[in-house]
Amino acid sequence: MDILESFPIKIDRLKKAYFSSAERRIFLKKGECLLREGDANQRLFLVISGSLVGRQALNTPGSEEERYIDVLFAGPDDFIGVYSFFSASYTSLMTLLAVEDCEIAYVENGMDAIEPEKYGTFVEQFMPIMIREMALRYQRLVEQGKEKEATLYRLNRLETAATLGQLAAGLSHELNNAVGVLTRKTEYINNFIDKAILSITPENHALFKLGENCDRILSSGELRKISREYETRFQLSATQAKTLAKIAPTEEILANLGKNFPQEIDERSMYWILGHDLHDMKLAAEHAAGIVRSVRILGGSHFKREPGISVYKSFEGAIALLKQNLKGISLFTDFKEEYRNLEMYADRTELAQIWVNLIKNATDALKEAKTENPEIHVSYYSKGAYLVAEIKDNGPGVPQELQEKIFQPDFTTKKNGLSFGLGLGLTIVKRLVDSYYGEIIIDSEPKKTIFKVKLLLGDNYGKN
Repeated sequence: MDILESFPIKIDRLKKAYFSSAERRIFLKKGECLLREGDANQRLFLVISGSLVGRQALNTPGSEEERYIDVLFAGPDDFIGVYSFFSASYTSLMTLLAVEDCEIAYVENGMDAIEPEKYGTFVEQFMPIMIREMALRYQRLVEQGKEKEATLYRLNRLETAATLGQLAAGLSHELNNAVGVLTRKTEYINNFIDKAILSITPENHALFKLGENCDRILSSGELRKISREYETRFQLSATQAKTLAKIAPTEEILANLGKNFPQEIDERSMYWILGHDLHDMKLAAEHAAGIVRSVRILGGSHFKREPGISVYKSFEGAIALLKQNLKGISLFTDFKEEYRNLEMYADRTELAQIWVNLIKNATDALKEAKTENPEIHVSYYSKGAYLVAEIKDNGPGVPQELQEKIFQPDFTTKKNGLSFGLGLGLTIVKRLVDSYYGEIIIDSEPKKTIFKVKLLLGDNYGKN
């Protein structure tokens, strides 16, 4: 059973066991405050009805204006105070206000565990809540980031490049606060779970670390091939074989997991999945932190480039961010071993943003055209002084008369506007490519569109 599939059952039990007491109830009227930022708090709350908003103050030196950012929205069945309660800081990170009349249940620090002989210690019983709530808050923060980036894109359509650069600087201040919360809490979750697994089930710690450090990109074809082999070899179901293929794509990894691991896949895979999800969360946090920096290229040169940036890892990050978009589409990667260690003077977020936009552009075209057996092929290699990357799809193609226009600001081929990547658009992709003294070329016809990107590998640019 997937680790997340078992959580609802465990969480339902916790609600009934720990939050049913009528004596531990708080009732708030709309506008009333449950906690203020910095207040001492030794309670874990469960919202029974109503909703609350969590706000963090923005400290603006010399300003008397009260400013804040909303970082949490909690409704029925949501838990509040997870971080402060289980990190033992016992200090509220935000001000919690009732958006409407609320009923809230709570447990207090020091409570004895219920049925510890059957379900483990208090912390062990509440681990599903910790993981679920941190994941939910991560998703909410990502949505906030997307909304702000969408706003930023609309401003791009209304303002000149210089004006957009100035507005981006202002928006980035607020966005970075939300991303900062995301980054810190992701790191806390990672460290907490790492220590918990090492303490509670040390035999699965290596499996958790394997997922956390996973940096191998499997194409759809490779995954299907390995899955079919494992399904026959170990008499597994298709789902089990696919999971095993993701965890152990090579014989070396499979051997290190032990000869009995294929038969234990249902019980033990959850630890790899958890590590891999945290790996993706950290990539997303890092990418989100760099998006605003990338946007500023419209207003001028705001680079943070350095030597030794892995091209492979930039693709890894881009593909991890696009997992949802790639559902239903076969992704084929041709990353040859000889180029696996290829590095360049660059900003990894900028590289990932180029790949994200181009691959997302391909997924949009394939889905809008309802292409049968949709495929995307991604590859890269070095040629002379250049990195050459290609993104190819079997979609409807871009008409010849439009191929010169798709890189222009405000150009769209959709009724409601073309949505490239995370809202940055092909205009910024073109600007990024140009800033590396590179070029982007489109070769398109029905059932075949190729975007070829060439970037200079040298380090004699972008430093001023």
